[in-house]
Amino acid sequence: MHPPPFDILYQDPWILAVNKRAYIPVEPSIPGVGQPSLQEKMKKRAASKKVERLSEAVPIPGGGTSSLAEEAPESLLQLVQRWLETQGVGNVSDTLHKGDRHTLPPPYLGLVHRIDQPVTGIVLFARDPETLASLNRQFRDRQVYKLYWAITEARPPEDAGTLEHYLVFDPKKNKSRIVDPAPAPSSVYSPSGSPYRKSRAKKALLHYQVVGRTERYFFLEIELVTGRPHQIRVQLAAIGCPVKGDLKYGARRSNPGGGILLHARSIRFIHPGTGRPLTLTSDPPSSTLWDLFPRAY
Repeated sequence: MHPPPFDILYQDPWILAVNKRAYIPVEPSIPGVGQPSLQEKMKKRAASKKVERLSEAVPIPGGGTSSLAEEAPESLLQLVQRWLETQGVGNVSDTLHKGDRHTLPPPYLGLVHRIDQPVTGIVLFARDPETLASLNRQFRDRQVYKLYWAITEARPPEDAGTLEHYLVFDPKKNKSRIVDPAPAPSSVYSPSGSPYRKSRAKKALLHYQVVGRTERYFFLEIELVTGRPHQIRVQLAAIGCPVKGDLKYGARRSNPGGGILLHARSIRFIHPGTGRPLTLTSDPPSSTLWDLFPRAY
């Protein structure tokens, strides 16, 4: 058996959970949607002060490289699906009969939730449609506990608090923005005055607590109540403490190794197969700052 190009946290006949590394998108991207512009690529290159050519290669877990000029790397969903196939895993109930041969079709793999490409941490997959439907209901009904760790460039106004905003996500720019919580009856307006349909503004809610600090950075634990695109990143930026390395939302500089210092640390839900609570926990990648993060468990 070959080791997978990712870290498996948990697997059983119903569920598979992995610890995603930075750079890997969770699912295949749609061409032209959410892809960084040449200007954004150049900004990241200049900020890191480590790239001399636009085609600089960065390592991709599992082998190979990706350059700033190339398309997005292979998605986590594709990597996990292919790894399962190499292990001879398939849907036994759907075995294809070809003469005397029995061929397993590709294993079912349903993506339960998403985290951003530069974010690390837990990603959960369902291994059959019924499990996927059950987990989707739990996420929709906010019955899933989601804990994140973040390292920020500034201290929040309070050491603990709740952030509530209304967000609009622009898929073309791959960016969220905060809008007026009391919009006009028919429209929501961005700071630039561009109108948005009211239905596109989504409530975003999280709880945070400062759990430690260094001389320059602050360590936060965040309970994510809702799950909007880029929610933690834009909400922390709104209170003046962007995630370290997150140039898109106001960080001063990129991280030497890329990615941003935001990690999906823990998730708790009711296991669809057993009916019992299941808590999964993942460690952030080893680095000088992450290794200093206070660990209560």
